Amino acid sequence: MSSIDDASIEIDLSGTFLGSGQRADLGQAWELILQDIVRRSPTLDHVTIVSAFTCTKMRPDGFGGMAVLITADTIRGKSTNDFLEDLLAEESDATADSAGLREHILLRLDEASVKAEIEVVIESDEALTGLSAGMITDADIRAACLAIADRTDLSEERGAAVFRAALAAIRAAETRLNLRT
Repeated sequence: MSSIDDASIEIDLSGTFLGSGQRADLGQAWELILQDIVRRSPTLDHVTIVSAFTCTKMRPDGFGGMAVLITADTIRGKSTNDFLEDLLAEESDATADSAGLREHILLRLDEASVKAEIEVVIESDEALTGLSAGMITDADIRAACLAIADRTDLSEERGAAVFRAALAAIRAAETRLNLRT
């Protein structure tokens, strides 16, 4: 370790070995070490790494960076080029409609909200279950969210939202054009 503070740590992995004298592929060794730390930690649920690529000579591939997210289950990362390609693809998708109209997310089911709601539901109805909120795992929540998303039909709600948005757009145009009294 070369330095440490409240939020950052620097680790020199130039001599990393996997055991039996086998040298680790440094392209993955540090990620696997950090993932093992996250897996064993009672308080740490992820680690993020932000890297910058620099070069002493002007080279087109000598600059940029990357970000890596490490959880107990996954190691995911993107270079700055990957990130820009994703943004360009999103922008292309958003403007794919010939009229320039975009989509708007009306409802999102997120696992963090479900996790928070579990505690409220269990506390509000003692007869519901003998489980405590802590006994319900993230995997239980993820499976439940996937099942609910697969079985839920919001077509009536979508139709009502489209109708209300159409009325609101008409009213906004009337107000803008001073046609509404």
